[in-house]
Amino acid sequence: MIVPLFSPWKVLGLDCQRTRKYSIPRAAHCVLVRFRYVSHWSASDNVVRRVCARMGANLRGRLKDEFGNYAAEIPVEDLRGWFSEQEWQPGTHNRYKSTLSLMFRLAIENKKASTNPARSLKRKREDNGRVRFLNQLAPARTEVEYLKPYADEESRLRAVILADYPAHMPEFEIALHTGMRPSEQYGLIWSRVDLIRKLITIPKSKNGNTRHIPLNSIALAAFQDLFARAPVGRGEVLLICKGSL
Repeated sequence: MIVPLFSPWKVLGLDCQRTRKYSIPRAAHCVLVRFRYVSHWSASDNVVRRVCARMGANLRGRLKDEFGNYAAEIPVEDLRGWFSEQEWQPGTHNRYKSTLSLMFRLAIENKKASTNPARSLKRKREDNGRVRFLNQLAPARTEVEYLKPYADEESRLRAVILADYPAHMPEFEIALHTGMRPSEQYGLIWSRVDLIRKLITIPKSKNGNTRHIPLNSIALAAFQDLFARAPVGRGEVLLICKGSL
């Protein structure tokens, strides 16, 4: 039997010796490793499961449905063709690429594949900026008496914070008037807050770029309130959230 140069036996890490006839090595008398098995083995990996759960979609299942019958090492041209056909946002494209690459890495570690074709796929630049604002919808009905007079989300939030967590009101004002992500707000340090120029600097935002956020009078007042509470005016801005104040 003539074995082609690119053979399933190479996928299994087996080499045929050149003799007068090409023959299948004895160790190769086993089931061809296909991508569906790579997908199955990766199901127990915690990182793969976290990515799939965060995406809210069955990434592994879709990849398995599309490439399950392929040999473990999928031709990169087929991967590129399939990825180019999908009408995905850049973030979704990158999650699928990362998940696929991780699955191949696990296969390589377990001697089920020798290369990672997903590494040849290019990542797309993500720009997930969105305008978020309160009071888009009417709040749900409530049985809490002191909240009934308030007819919108913002007024209810203010009422709850003032009633139960008054020391956290500056945090709410900062979130509302700067639009920072939670990770940016609660990771902010005083050296990146310029109270004179009324400017916040985020050195590396989610999309990798430096971002400058101007402060209006309300956000500035909230930062001044927090600055007055800070022991030395340096370090993390929202120490109170971690029980330090």
